[in-house]
Amino acid sequence: MIGINFGSKLRQYAIVITVNFSMLCSGLALGWSSPILVKLMDPIETVLHEPASDSEISWIVSASSLTSTLGRKNSVILATIPHIVGCLIILFAQEVWLFILARAIIGVSLGMNFNVSPTYAAEIASKEIRGSLGTILQISTCLGMTIMLAIGPFVPYLALNLIYTSAIVLTAIPMFFLPDSPYYLYSKGRTDEALKILLKLRGSDSLAKEEIAEYEITKTDTKVNIHSLLKDLIFLKTVLLVIVFGIFTQVSGSNTIAFYLQPILESTKTNISSEIASAVIGLIMLLGSIFTAFFTDRCGRKPILIWAFFGMAIAMVGFGACFMISSETKQMYTFIGFIPIICLVLNVFCNSAGQGSLFFTVTAEMFEGPSRALGVSTAFFTASLFSFLMAKYLDTVLTLLGPSVTYWGCGGLCVLAGVFVMLLLPETKMKTFAEIQKILGRKT
Repeated sequence: MIGINFGSKLRQYAIVITVNFSMLCSGLALGWSSPILVKLMDPIETVLHEPASDSEISWIVSASSLTSTLGRKNSVILATIPHIVGCLIILFAQEVWLFILARAIIGVSLGMNFNVSPTYAAEIASKEIRGSLGTILQISTCLGMTIMLAIGPFVPYLALNLIYTSAIVLTAIPMFFLPDSPYYLYSKGRTDEALKILLKLRGSDSLAKEEIAEYEITKTDTKVNIHSLLKDLIFLKTVLLVIVFGIFTQVSGSNTIAFYLQPILESTKTNISSEIASAVIGLIMLLGSIFTAFFTDRCGRKPILIWAFFGMAIAMVGFGACFMISSETKQMYTFIGFIPIICLVLNVFCNSAGQGSLFFTVTAEMFEGPSRALGVSTAFFTASLFSFLMAKYLDTVLTLLGPSVTYWGCGGLCVLAGVFVMLLLPETKMKTFAEIQKILGRKT
């Protein structure tokens, strides 16, 4: 088979990187809570009438996860509108309920971005580089989080949120020059326009026509018929797989650690400044996503996910052991040294390299064209719902079960997630969408 040339690959990377500028802003939003929570709880730095309580903090953290389940749009450009509105509210907020409202509105933007970006990237990419292009979403998100974690603790509240708001506006401008995805154009009956874009993206007339032919094979109805999909056993099977996968990505506890990163680092009472440590952790998260970008199209999705989940399990067991020892000795990590930091680094790296980078990539690959948007939305709805539950009720679980049992439970769920990937998730490396559907059991 004819391979795509370097120029065509470069065009694909340029387009996917541009659309993922929105994910850099999503990373800023996700990283925002870590330094801002410390400021809101500080009697001197808080912009509130009084320092925020633990309950209020949990609502501020979890609000974006809850409303992000509502976002399902066809344009990442529209996602900038609620993001900007939320940031403007944050700039002038002095009441807790305004922070919760702002984060809820921003959550709508996150939902739109996390739904549209992986679907767009999957439909732009050639099968040879679809995995690495899909991980750009995580790289952009981690880059945004790293920037926020690096500057957040050291920049005054107003200046930090002005930088945040400006970044959203500036990164939205290049989006106006992006092409529509070829599959979207084809589904609207604009086959000539789809072919024209594919010629630029694939660099070959034969490859472009071959992909158009594949669209025809996988096409069931250009307008998604929900009633028909609910009778489609392969679609339902795939939805069940991504729902379970989405639940595992959240109950592992890693994303909750990211939300509360700076407060967790302060609780370890090591000699490392929590501000510096959180920036280093953000950098490790970024390196994890870059690692997967290089290796996912070489090693495959499943091996990376399996080892990542097992690595996270080891880290969670280490966390639980540290809390158990410290509770028995009544001395917080004085003789355990840097084990909590090592566990944190391992967990963050594995999470970013594994589920963080590949969840949306694999989810977008597992659905055929007409059902892809609905499938990705369902997966994101599930992940967001459980992200909200974990962020909101983690403190309650920690109080009821204690830190050791909680983290050991998350470690056990990580092991189950690894086994799930090993036994049930299909390998999508170097497969066309039609070939992936065949692996799932569809006869074409």
